[in-house]
Amino acid sequence: MELFKLLLPKVSDYEIKDFKTWIYGVARNHCLQIVRKEKPHILVDLDTSVMEEFDNILCLLEENGPKDEIVALNCCIQKLPIQQKISISLFFKEEMSYEDIAEQTGYLLKTVKNHIQSGKRNLKTCIEKYRNE
Repeated sequence: MELFKLLLPKVSDYEIKDFKTWIYGVARNHCLQIVRKEKPHILVDLDTSVMEEFDNILCLLEENGPKDEIVALNCCIQKLPIQQKISISLFFKEEMSYEDIAEQTGYLLKTVKNHIQSGKRNLKTCIEKYRNE
């Protein structure tokens, strides 16, 4: 009912060429506004495989793991592209947030997330190769 109450004043404000597309956009935006008011923060389920990788890297970085694994990790970190190396080091060793890393490095937030995800994937691949040698 709220949506229909909003439609009459809005119709006069717009030049509508395709009513079906316009009504869809108005309805979608209205529903999004309601959702944003009710739930300002959307919770996301984390993939368990990502969390396992995160835990494995954290354990190795604490230097409590086997020496050969620590050597492999440090060797693999050195092989990462510079942006990934910086992002991974700040995220895991310095325990900085994505936002803090973006602020310190000047990278965009999406870029920081991408560097960390790519870096974790590259580290996992590199460490597996190191183990198989």
